[in-house]
Amino acid sequence: MIYDNRVIPNPIQVECKEGIKIIEFTLTAHRHEIKSEFTSEVVSQSIFPHTVDEVMNLENHISVADKVFQSLKPITYCIVYLTGLTILVQALYISWRTRILVHQHQKYGKLIFAHRDRQSDSYKLFCSQTGESIDSELY
Repeated sequence: MIYDNRVIPNPIQVECKEGIKIIEFTLTAHRHEIKSEFTSEVVSQSIFPHTVDEVMNLENHISVADKVFQSLKPITYCIVYLTGLTILVQALYISWRTRILVHQHQKYGKLIFAHRDRQSDSYKLFCSQTGESIDSELY
């Protein structure tokens, strides 16, 4: 898990076709069991804990997300399965966007939000910047 001033030094990265590198997180820990759309394994790394003490402390949430992004090696996609508080999504996005502006996309790749689709019993992946649908079958 990544939160409470702890950072995973080498988060698990999935290597896909053509050198594409993907890292997957759940937004919050232990909300649901989430299986990767790429490997079908349970996604065990979370950005935030199951319970957040100061829900409206956006500055602190951004700081936690910053630590996550700082710990990453260069990636193509950062997939975040959205299961948690809306303010945490905002903090995550602000942190990622700030890192992108500083590093001009060189390290952080595309931030992909994974939204639960009850009809298909799977997650649908969308680029956070363009809304482009990402087909996990292609990778």
